[in-house]
Amino acid sequence: MLGVVLVAAVWVTEQIGRAEELLDNLRNVNAEGKYYRKLDRRLTALYGDVERLVEQWQEVRRRGDNPEVDLAIARTLYAKAGRDWSRLTEEQTRTIAEMTEGRINNGQATDADLRLWFQSYRRLPEYSETHALERLAWFASERDSLDANYYSYILNFLIWYRGDARDEEGIRYYLEECKRLSRQHRRQWSFEWLGGSSRPHPLVHFGELGRWHHGPTGFWSHPQELVRVSGIIEEIKGPQSGRLRIARSQLSAFFAPRNQFWQTRDINEPVEFYLGFSYEELRAWEPTYPGETPDALINAAPPKVVGPLGTSSPVVSSVPAHTGMAPVPEPQPDEPEAGPAVPAPAPGPYRGRSGGAAFPRWPPARPRGLGTSRRPFTTF
Repeated sequence: MLGVVLVAAVWVTEQIGRAEELLDNLRNVNAEGKYYRKLDRRLTALYGDVERLVEQWQEVRRRGDNPEVDLAIARTLYAKAGRDWSRLTEEQTRTIAEMTEGRINNGQATDADLRLWFQSYRRLPEYSETHALERLAWFASERDSLDANYYSYILNFLIWYRGDARDEEGIRYYLEECKRLSRQHRRQWSFEWLGGSSRPHPLVHFGELGRWHHGPTGFWSHPQELVRVSGIIEEIKGPQSGRLRIARSQLSAFFAPRNQFWQTRDINEPVEFYLGFSYEELRAWEPTYPGETPDALINAAPPKVVGPLGTSSPVVSSVPAHTGMAPVPEPQPDEPEAGPAVPAPAPGPYRGRSGGAAFPRWPPARPRGLGTSRRPFTTF
């Protein structure tokens, strides 16, 4: 009888995991839609008593290794925080990274698994850029993964941007692969944005930027975490389409000149802007002449003060914690209202750490029938 219960528990776990993966994919397509919000509420209600649910999954997990249970625990903790990373403690974030790393290490992770792993892992003090690049590059090569290519092009950009590499080839290669694989996806949506170096990691997920201010000059309500980037205007086709070049590079970014910049006046003029990373290209937002304050910052809501959830939430340990490891406007994400909270500890500066503890054997064994790598080079 107990065996039947365990089989049923594993089946339910797999179905909830699949539902979370589909919800995550839907959020990437239409996070502001009524359909997404309805499914989000229904799936959250399905969890019921989250603490008791995780305890039950722990019991299933103790009876045998099951990556689906690990993923269910990770997604449950993330869902309990309203799918808002700023509301998770470091310990809970580490648990999510550890629970998802099993699928990463055995080479069976989906794009949704990769997103959950990388978005949790990069927030930990033991984050290793080399470790992340190694995993992502393998999935990009061997699995033709869209999100592995997406984050590989972003990480190569960050390495170049901070001056640790002069070659832009890695950025261009993974960006081209990303464009090829994203034809059926929301190619122009900026899932990640460039933040300041004072953050634990310079990437800012769109879910951390608040709500979208609708209108012809709309932008996110909380742009304070973003950094201004310098560039030169190269082309203006009209109010909704232009291109600029990021300073000290040959990298091009799309921008909307609106009525602020003119083809007859502003070609080769320097500008500053916020930088978003889409599947299709780099995208420049809120451009101004150097030294000017962007409207987004003038109209910004007060900075969010969101404390982590209570530490009473059950946290599972898989292994001891690693000690080294055209177009505007973009739509508004569905973000829960932040309640009274205590400010989180100030993060340490990001330095692109490359050291780390020993990790499981890599790469994973190749399943039969898979072809060889198409990648012409490595980036680390």
